[in-house]
Amino acid sequence: MFHGNIVRTCDEELDNGPFPIPVSHITASSELDYDHGPDTARLHFTPAAWCPSKVETLAPTPNMYIQVSE
Repeated sequence: MFHGNIVRTCDEELDNGPFPIPVSHITASSELDYDHGPDTARLHFTPAAWCPSKVETLAPTPNMYIQVSE
């Protein structure tokens, strides 16, 4: 069950409002480096980009993911 804001329009951030998504709830199969971890996938985060590791980029698998959990 998602406990954040219900996004009513395309220009609202997923993680704003009274129940922001904690960093510990955003995970990924890998990250390129510290500056491109899963928590950087948030809207309006600068720099805004989750990037998988170079290994996953060169040989993508069905196991590559980014996930938001409760």
